[in-house]
Amino acid sequence: MIDCAAGAKKQASALNLGDATLLVLDGLVDDGMQIARVELAKDADVNIEIEADDGSKGTPLAVAIHTMATSKEEHAVGLLRLLLAHTKADVNKPLTSPVGSTMPPLLLAMTVVSAGVPAGLEIAKLLLAREDIQVNAASASVSGPSTLAPLHMALAAAARGMEAGFELTEALLSRSDIDVGVKMVGPDGEPMTPLMKLTAMLQERPEDENLKRLQTMLEASAATRKKDEL
Repeated sequence: MIDCAAGAKKQASALNLGDATLLVLDGLVDDGMQIARVELAKDADVNIEIEADDGSKGTPLAVAIHTMATSKEEHAVGLLRLLLAHTKADVNKPLTSPVGSTMPPLLLAMTVVSAGVPAGLEIAKLLLAREDIQVNAASASVSGPSTLAPLHMALAAAARGMEAGFELTEALLSRSDIDVGVKMVGPDGEPMTPLMKLTAMLQERPEDENLKRLQTMLEASAATRKKDEL
């Protein structure tokens, strides 16, 4: 028994933060979190690259957020809180898909919110609380010009009536570093600003209260910025 215990202890000590993250995401939460805390306490590489089940690669932070849209949501939240509290965690390093497309953590969190996962809002807000977050960082596709920014995803969620989408849209629009004209590029290659997209949607659904509410928010933000520029 002593030899077995010693062997298990030695094996655990050989695991890094990436291994801890995968253990947590696989449901071995207690074991994974214990290793994660030890690794972070000794200033291990918090941005080590790991691979998700679908072949995507990224930091423990990016991979954990990526998995939140699946049944692993409840496993990831505690680990993400721990990672986001670590000052050396790169909150902007993107996840790379198996085909080479990239998506930064904030945009990943927005997709989790759009998927209707309640904890997505908390993670997105924790990311926005970081001073080093790049709020306009967008996705990049290797198969075409398509690109999305966090504001686009927040607006899309709000347009479907999701209060989390409205809350994140408001949080983004309140920031001085947000680009309210950041262009979304769809599969057709046509660039479109959030206001252009919203205007087009209102033409199709002029009585949609969610769209009207978003229009008011965007117009108020634009007016504030114009006033600040004078």
